Amino acid sequence: MEEKIIQVQSALQRAGWDGWLFYDFRRSNDIACEFLQIAPEALLTRRFFYWIPARGESVRVRHAIEGQALAHLPGKELLYRSWQQYEWAIATLLSGAQIVAMEYSPENALPYVSKVDAGTVELVRRCGASIVSSAELLLQLSRLTCEQLQSHYAAAALLDSAMIDIWGYISSALEKRELITEWQLQQRLKSLLEQGGAAEYEVLCAFNDHSANPHYCCEEGGAALALGDWVLIDISCRLTGSQAIWADITRVAVADKRPTAKQQQIFSLVNSARHATLELIRTRLEEGKVIRGYEADACCRALIEKAGYGDYFLHRTGHNLGRQLHGNGTHLDDLESHDTRPLLPASCFTIEPGIYLPGEWGVRLEWSVVITREADLLVTDAGQEEIIALIPLE
Repeated sequence: MEEKIIQVQSALQRAGWDGWLFYDFRRSNDIACEFLQIAPEALLTRRFFYWIPARGESVRVRHAIEGQALAHLPGKELLYRSWQQYEWAIATLLSGAQIVAMEYSPENALPYVSKVDAGTVELVRRCGASIVSSAELLLQLSRLTCEQLQSHYAAAALLDSAMIDIWGYISSALEKRELITEWQLQQRLKSLLEQGGAAEYEVLCAFNDHSANPHYCCEEGGAALALGDWVLIDISCRLTGSQAIWADITRVAVADKRPTAKQQQIFSLVNSARHATLELIRTRLEEGKVIRGYEADACCRALIEKAGYGDYFLHRTGHNLGRQLHGNGTHLDDLESHDTRPLLPASCFTIEPGIYLPGEWGVRLEWSVVITREADLLVTDAGQEEIIALIPLE
């Protein structure tokens, strides 16, 4: 932890900020708990602060009855029992501090990093400090380790393997005229992921108009597959280990010998937008220039809007992948939020444009993507460049 604190202090000095103030109440700030390496089983029932100044010794502020959870953190300690002592400790801690970083987002523009409640913000400001967002500081100091990147590659390989199995299973069932439902496919995929070592997973199987709902949830039974039907499957998982990173893919198919002209048109448009986004990111990285989340989303969205389908692209272009499926890092987003954070080396995210036609079907094509520690851009799953025809041509 001492080495991490040295890195934090160097970053604070470069930014010209006085310190980083971590706050939590009953794990309401999961970012703080993870960054400070607080054990998942540690008992946290009272408010705590941890202050890392740009220069000098760190300080723990905790309730008198809770000592173990923060015991591994270096620095001196201020204890409180009453609310008056709590406010005194914060005022003492921040004496002279003018610019303080916290897990805060102005006007909650980036909700993934907005973890500190308004009342606590008011209390800190009352001590005379201006609060800035720790969002970019977190990115700089929370890059994925080599082991975490390897866990992501393994998860992506497991997803690829599961999809090879499921397409073969569907084709065989269609040939034998056996009943297949969304529910059956979902359960088979879950079983494949569990057998492959997934600790957590999510599976979405949708036929026809169900695929026009990006967050469709299949009830037990679900729709049955018929000849000519459209199929969308979105699967994600992370392997065992508390630091393992998620992978996430979406692919589409048609229960026929070939797609319709309209299906091919929409697929090609979504795929072109996906490739254009990837190439923008790759070009910026090769040129040594910054690429921000909102810029990648704007690139993708502009192509779909130009083709007249902007109103049917219902979500951001991609999300960060971390220890959570939708991680706390940079998202490819200029729709749901204006994510100004950069895409940095040793990070992982999805590129997943989609067009959803109500009453018909939806096309979403999703890659898992890594920027390596050397700033190379890698698509980590096998991908999809053509609509899968589940009935072979004779």
